[in-house]
Amino acid sequence: NNSNNNNNNDEVHLKYTCRESPDVVHAFILLYDDPLLTRPKTVWQIFIHVLRQVDVRAAVGQRVEASVVLRGSSNRRVTCFSSVPSELVPLPSSFALATGVLSELRLSFRPLLARTRQVKVHVVDVDTRELVYALLVNTDAPPPIVTRTFAVDLPYGSVVQKKISYANPYGSHRVFTLATSHPHLVSIAPDRFELPPSGSRPVGLTFDGRLSRGEGAAREGGEMFLDVLVFITDEDGRMEECFKTRVRQF
Repeated sequence: NNSNNNNNNDEVHLKYTCRESPDVVHAFILLYDDPLLTRPKTVWQIFIHVLRQVDVRAAVGQRVEASVVLRGSSNRRVTCFSSVPSELVPLPSSFALATGVLSELRLSFRPLLARTRQVKVHVVDVDTRELVYALLVNTDAPPPIVTRTFAVDLPYGSVVQKKISYANPYGSHRVFTLATSHPHLVSIAPDRFELPPSGSRPVGLTFDGRLSRGEGAAREGGEMFLDVLVFITDEDGRMEECFKTRVRQF
């Protein structure tokens, strides 16, 4: 199906009925200069990778799980790989598939930045390296609710430390875990602790200006600005609070 545009170019739309994942189709498309197909002009080589699609959604910093069921076509040991292991982890990472038996694969997703993106998950035979299953995970990560905001000035090439205080708002002992949206730039100590009812303790944040700022940095004049999030979750992975630190690097 061709349609002309303003640049006198043609767009060729291809339609293919996909089979089951992880089917790979290899095809050639030949274009000719004449209706009798005697003067070949261009040859296109096309590979079509059929992927099983999964949708998952979580607020930034919140961990959720989705699951897919895989049917074993033969007895084999497989291992799983994610194209974005910092945000999406297949669980278990390695397991056995048996002929005709259904196995559950969990996808643990905790986004670090607000965005939509596609993540590929491959299930590969350990012995033959054959691709057994291929998943295309469509992820959606809306921004979290920020409860407290701080500011940090970070000269280029320097290391800056900041202390914040966190209090247990509950009437019972609770264990809290802290993580950050930019672990390459910010380290947290301690990143896990237990607090008594209504107890509090300081938490240290170390910002390393010698390292790359990573995604989300914006330049204004000769300065760089980056919003770093600190996620505080309970023992079950539920978000308790989210702190935002506005980092100014100069």
